[in-house]
Amino acid sequence: MAVRESGAAAQITAARGQGLAGAMTLLEKQTRQTGLALYDAMALGPEYVTRLVTRGLSSATPYLVAAIEYGRDLATPTTMP
Repeated sequence: MAVRESGAAAQITAARGQGLAGAMTLLEKQTRQTGLALYDAMALGPEYVTRLVTRGLSSATPYLVAAIEYGRDLATPTTMP
């Protein structure tokens, strides 16, 4: 009986692979695989750039804050005693 069910399951699977529905299923699977392959191939470059920019911003933050404070001090009028 189990062999018979395997045969029926194989027939159902084969039937799903036929016609437009089957072609669309194959297209969807191939598109997903291609997308994953492209992502894996491209991920290293953007990851490196993102980490580099993050380190640069981290290093520049104290200087940016100091520059803004300096500009604020220049723009703030001082009172004469």
